Amino acid sequence: MIDRFIAKVKLETGRRITRKDIWTVAGYGNATDFERFQRCDSRVTSGAETKFTHVLEMLSQDFIKLLEKKLLEKAGK
Repeated sequence: MIDRFIAKVKLETGRRITRKDIWTVAGYGNATDFERFQRCDSRVTSGAETKFTHVLEMLSQDFIKLLEKKLLEKAGK
């Protein structure tokens, strides 16, 4: 699911994204919950699963817009 999303964004926008971009857009500051989500770990919270699933179902253009917004916010801190 994650690899398909990364490939879809590349195909539709021409922009390469990383797994870090996905957990950044989901609102996480570190990769722990995303890593649990990736490996279907029993410790993944329902909230994290909901957030990551929502991000992976986004339109590519919407994902890129939100990513750029998050990166600008982070740079402004």
